[in-house]
Amino acid sequence: MADTRENMTTRIAREMVGIQVDISRLAVAEQEPVLKILKKLERSLIEDIKNLALPAITPKETLKEFRLRAMLRNAKETISDAYDKINDKMDD
Repeated sequence: MADTRENMTTRIAREMVGIQVDISRLAVAEQEPVLKILKKLERSLIEDIKNLALPAITPKETLKEFRLRAMLRNAKETISDAYDKINDKMDD
């Protein structure tokens, strides 16, 4: 009876190793197509980001400083637009 258990344990262990090998082969086989898709996505995202034309953040600038600078630029544009409208009305 002990021999039967040992034989069964050995068979189960061999089957498990075989299954693990099959899973490893499948994982390796599926890796390449997934990596190709991810590389294509990466290139697409890089192009999309390049096309956004965002103002650059300097290396020493924090995100808070970047946001404040953007708000200041926006405020200056708004003020300039308001002055232009006033000038247009005065010219009429």
